[in-house]
Amino acid sequence: LVPYFVEKSFNYIPVVEERKLIGIISRADMIAALQQQLNRKL
Repeated sequence: LVPYFVEKSFNYIPVVEERKLIGIISRADMIAALQQQLNRKL
C-alpha cells in the first residue's frame, strides 16, 4: 500500500471485500502502523 500513498499521492485507499466497501485506510493510518512496527523492532 505504501507505493500508492507515496508514488500515486493517494490520501485514502478503500478496503473492499466481496465488492463491498468495508473500510478506508488513510495516509495517517499507514504512517501510524509503520511507526508501531518500527517501535516494536527497537
